[in-house]
Amino acid sequence: MGQRLHGITGQWPCDLRQEEQLQPLPEPARLAPFLVARRRVQRDGFVAYEGVATACPETWPAARWKSDPSEAYLEFSYRGQVVASHRRVTGPATVPLAGQWAGLTKTAPRRPKGPMAYQVAAPAVQVRPLEEYDALVGEWPV
Repeated sequence: MGQRLHGITGQWPCDLRQEEQLQPLPEPARLAPFLVARRRVQRDGFVAYEGVATACPETWPAARWKSDPSEAYLEFSYRGQVVASHRRVTGPATVPLAGQWAGLTKTAPRRPKGPMAYQVAAPAVQVRPLEEYDALVGEWPV
């Protein structure tokens, strides 16, 4: 009931189910290696994943992130040791880590750069009466 012909194959979906001979999904232990991906930690200590910048406690040369099957958390591990764990966030966001920059000294603010250009005063222009030009060139026909 409520089935219609497949738009591409032109067959009934219930008939296709018997032909495909689908198997059950493998156990989670077999899928675990595919849930791990390698991401590089940026210089500011964040790892980018799905539009979210997530903090790592230290700037590791390369970190692995892994999500559990419920996909509620992101775990960062380095050489088998879990370094950080964050609740998964959707959409563009930044997820900081408490005390991420603890121990770093604040630097003095940088001096502003000098101006790129200077305004030059306009040159002085001589103002002459029109009779002087008439004396040089002569009368213009009107």
